[in-house]
Amino acid sequence: MAKQTINVGTRANDGSGDTIRVAFGKTNNNFTELYSTAASHTPAIAALTISMQAAFDKANAAYVLAQSAFQMANTANNRIV
Repeated sequence: MAKQTINVGTRANDGSGDTIRVAFGKTNNNFTELYSTAASHTPAIAALTISMQAAFDKANAAYVLAQSAFQMANTANNRIV
């Protein structure tokens, strides 16, 4: 379904816009579509979250190794000086 836009008329209270009943019907339809679309994408979002967590874990492990290497190099440098 395409987004349903509420017709607000050209001027306040000119009677050319949607009635309250029609406007809120469109609102309900738009929210129903949003919620059903979000629900259908939940498994994909969960899988993406797991992939992102795995990538973060690998990046964090690399950071820890790099930090350790830096500390070892710094210690060796201090012994030389």
